[in-house]
Amino acid sequence: MATEDGAKLQYMGIIFLRNITASYTAVFLYGIFLLVFSIAVYTIFRHRNLASRPTQAILVLILLNFALNTMYCTSWVSAFVIQIRTVLVNNTDKSLDEKFAVANNADLTPDCIISWAQCLQPILSDIALIWRAWVLFPDRRWVMIGPLVLLTGLIATTFFYLILTTATPYPDLTPAQMKLGVNLVNSTVAISLATNIAATLLIGYKLWTHRKMMEDLGLNTRPFQVQNVLLALVESGVVYCGLQVSLRS
Repeated sequence: MATEDGAKLQYMGIIFLRNITASYTAVFLYGIFLLVFSIAVYTIFRHRNLASRPTQAILVLILLNFALNTMYCTSWVSAFVIQIRTVLVNNTDKSLDEKFAVANNADLTPDCIISWAQCLQPILSDIALIWRAWVLFPDRRWVMIGPLVLLTGLIATTFFYLILTTATPYPDLTPAQMKLGVNLVNSTVAISLATNIAATLLIGYKLWTHRKMMEDLGLNTRPFQVQNVLLALVESGVVYCGLQVSLRS
């Protein structure tokens, strides 16, 4: 019995250490995000025309991203606090197994919020990247068919996964449902990566054609602001794709 209780306490310690690390990481990254968010909002209100639709669209995306990051961070911290209170503070008359069961049931709501926030953030990022490519091709919207089809597939796959995991708590999923959930996650990552690559290639093509046009006009002796902006967009797209690959490898 002592050995069994020791194994359970060891398991509890591993879970708590993992959640402490995850909570600290979430709070740290959220602090960085708050700084970037504040700078972005200040720049929009200070230097942009709020009456223009592109500015309003950017502001909406930034605010939605802020809401998702806030929900993600607070849910991680809430889930960890619930575990501590349920297992170590409350329910003194219950066994460890009963405390674990109560903690798992109490964490269902924070875990659901974490899952939704985590899954919706890539969609917002892909929408922002596609919008950047969209404004660069006002006369050739047909080139955006591929990225838009991929984005539609990403949205459909993401919501299919969220509905599956929300309707049935993770511990109650059958092996077939778990396998389906893993396949859906892998599909969303692959589709999101393909969407980013397609949009980044379009922006890179625009950068190449602009440079070629400047060379043909004999105006390639100094860098232009347009080229610097396009280059920054390409570089950010490449970095984002690299992060997606590294996180899944």
